[in-house]
Amino acid sequence: MLSVIIPACDEESAIEQTIESIISNLKVAQIEHEIIVINDGSTDCTGEIVAAFEKQGIVHVIHHPQPGGYGHSLKEGILQARYDLIAITDADGTYPHDKLPDLYKVIVEEGYDMVVGARTGPEYRGTFLKMPARWVFLWLSEYATGQKIDDINSGLRIFKKEIVLKYLHTISNGFSFTTTITLAALLNGYFVKYIPINYYKRIGKSHILYWRDSLRSLQIIVENILYYNPFKLFLLRVNMMLSISLMAFLGFLVVDNPKFTLFWGTNAAFSFAAAFIIAAIGLSADLIRRISNPISKPSPLCVGSPVNYFMVAQGKTMSKLIDYETDLYTWALHNAQLLRQGRFAELDVEHLAEELEDMGRNNRQEIVSRLKILIAHLLKWQYQFKQIAEIWPWEGGSWRSTIIEQRVQLNDKLATNPSLKPFLLEAVANAYPHAVKLAAKETKIPTTDFPQKCLYYIEQILDEDFYPENQ
Repeated sequence: MLSVIIPACDEESAIEQTIESIISNLKVAQIEHEIIVINDGSTDCTGEIVAAFEKQGIVHVIHHPQPGGYGHSLKEGILQARYDLIAITDADGTYPHDKLPDLYKVIVEEGYDMVVGARTGPEYRGTFLKMPARWVFLWLSEYATGQKIDDINSGLRIFKKEIVLKYLHTISNGFSFTTTITLAALLNGYFVKYIPINYYKRIGKSHILYWRDSLRSLQIIVENILYYNPFKLFLLRVNMMLSISLMAFLGFLVVDNPKFTLFWGTNAAFSFAAAFIIAAIGLSADLIRRISNPISKPSPLCVGSPVNYFMVAQGKTMSKLIDYETDLYTWALHNAQLLRQGRFAELDVEHLAEELEDMGRNNRQEIVSRLKILIAHLLKWQYQFKQIAEIWPWEGGSWRSTIIEQRVQLNDKLATNPSLKPFLLEAVANAYPHAVKLAAKETKIPTTDFPQKCLYYIEQILDEDFYPENQ
């Protein structure tokens, strides 16, 4: 089962061909799938084309009123996907969709967490001017991860949905989505495999601005390395300072001129000291990172590996691998999806039960809290309204508004939760002492002047026309 996500912004020339190619190749391979197209603020006919496919029930379309970004579109599609395996591709005719079944077979049968279509051919290599930036990005990424990376930002890949859910906050909303998800996977122990694919000439106009997006990509790569493995970047600087120190020390030994001797000696000493200071800062940054993010990929097992399937068999499902304690929102989304799909065996039952119990407790606490405010204002109305009205013309507008608001909220809560009605007597008993203290504090009337028990009936408390007679 596979969810295919296609972001499209002004891709009228190739979007129809892209959808038809994906459908035909997945049908031949007999892979159950869904296709989600994100029309990212297109100003051409892209929206009309994908809407026609949606009317036929072939795809699901998400329309953006304006461009939100490549990564943002993919994230939204992934969050709405029904299946745990996600395929992404572009709608510009550059990727060979006949390779999707091959990528799917690898991730299902070989236990990888991500399979990337590594681009080859002259269209991928591009102009000579593009190569230096590509080499720098690739070298920096391989240095940080300690692994060979055949293609860090290929837009054709299949991966476990869990990776995006777990690292959603660190993955780029722009064109660097693929770069950051690759780094997130490699720097957190996931298994990634590269399969060579052809890369074709783009149909239509590219939305990438080379220099701007290259600088942005470099920034994002550095940010991700700092987030996941900061010491690696500091180590680069340490090595550079040690190299400068070594060269300066050799100059100090070789040069006879006293002026140059002083220069080289001072340079060697300061560079050597700087290397240790930078190393200390790097170690501190790494320690902070480990304290702040103690869990990366569930260790020592890898999602998708044969060992992980043993975990699932033992009841340690993917719901439990998504951290309930540190990312409640993602955990809730994932378990809601499992419920809709009827995959009850994978639910995080223990934490779901806790959340449901909390919902029940919160409803009861809300009833008590609203009764406290309501009864306090009824007491103020009964015991102080007349005195204030005698001093100056006052109709109790603010008190009346509060009483009306609390009654509306209470009646709405009871209408949607009728099983709470038997709890009202207990709730009034619990709320009344606090209501007396609140009324006494705001009116300066001693608490002993108020009745020891609530004299209002529940029907009166909730009756929109009831206002107690003034004392």
